[in-house]
Amino acid sequence: MTVEKKITTATDVAASSNVVTAINDRINRVETAVLGTSGFALVGTASTLTAAQFYDGAIILLTGTPSGNHVLTVPASQRVVTFVNTTDKEVTVSISGQAASAPVIPPKSADASLSGLEGQQATIRSNGVNVRWLGSPIFAMSAAEYAALSLPSAGATYLTV
Repeated sequence: MTVEKKITTATDVAASSNVVTAINDRINRVETAVLGTSGFALVGTASTLTAAQFYDGAIILLTGTPSGNHVLTVPASQRVVTFVNTTDKEVTVSISGQAASAPVIPPKSADASLSGLEGQQATIRSNGVNVRWLGSPIFAMSAAEYAALSLPSAGATYLTV
């Protein structure tokens, strides 16, 4: 007996006129979700990732010029993903209606001694109800940048230079 969990966005191989294309499509989606990198531009103070965008890469680069601290709403599904905040604003990652405290990724440091960092990086785990840190992220920034944070996240470590 074989038990399979179906990929909900996958194309049925039997229904396809080209079986090889359908199989390659499935393999490409799995590779992208596990190994890929994608980007998402933040605008304003709130954005929502679609399911396709949420599964578009294991690493999602948050880019753009948000007008203030930003709330990024992700789909209510199970997923582990790494976000890299390259903006100059804090980004809160949550599921709509989340009861638990949502993780807040600080802005990229403007400190010259940290110029080699692409941005603040954090891995989150979504269980479909709440978004939480996966492990304990470490953020590097100047003391002034740390003092300017709206509220440091519990469970995160902040190193100041």
